[in-house]
Amino acid sequence: MTKHLPSPIPVTALVEAVRNINSDFLDYLTQVLSNFAQTYPPEEGTPEEMVKAFIDGTFRNIAIQIHYNASSHERQMLYHQDHVFSSLHMAVTLNGNRTVGFSKSRNSFSDFSEISLQMQSGDIYVTTPAAIMHGVSMDELSQDERSVALQCRTLLEAKTAQYWAKRVGPLCVEITKVLVQHPLRLPTFEEWEEQCKKLEATLKNPEDKNFVFDQEEI
Repeated sequence: MTKHLPSPIPVTALVEAVRNINSDFLDYLTQVLSNFAQTYPPEEGTPEEMVKAFIDGTFRNIAIQIHYNASSHERQMLYHQDHVFSSLHMAVTLNGNRTVGFSKSRNSFSDFSEISLQMQSGDIYVTTPAAIMHGVSMDELSQDERSVALQCRTLLEAKTAQYWAKRVGPLCVEITKVLVQHPLRLPTFEEWEEQCKKLEATLKNPEDKNFVFDQEEI
């Protein structure tokens, strides 16, 4: 069982602002995933349910990664692929710096080569790390220089996660095509601030908005 606590309003506002100003991207992704789900019908539920769950969850599975003090291991030692929740993944560097490497080959441990991104405060990337071998490394950092990054994945319950996980390879290919055709736009400060005010106006006790998902069968 995994408990997902509500994220702070400023973080939620960023995600919702990104979703709002990129509604054309989400609409097109809905069309693409609808065709995909018709081709690969689910054993349980309907294609429409699977697509709606993915679109509703896009960027709403939020985690934060913090690193400082000693440097990390060498990046090649840290290479991995993410779970289905990162079929569509937005990473936001809030502070410090880190290096993200993406493998250029299918086998990252032989004939190793990569594309590396030097991420600094304010940098954002969107990609499909559920289908790409990748790793993150940091130099030695003081607490003030610490690396702080938001990881905005796709929020899925067990049934829908199981469906997409079985097809994660071709799913990520289709998502990549959509990203190429419909590049995302980042919100302005004013757009983010407006979303903050809307969320604050509907603020509830966080304990009333907890979700518990059973991921044991994923």
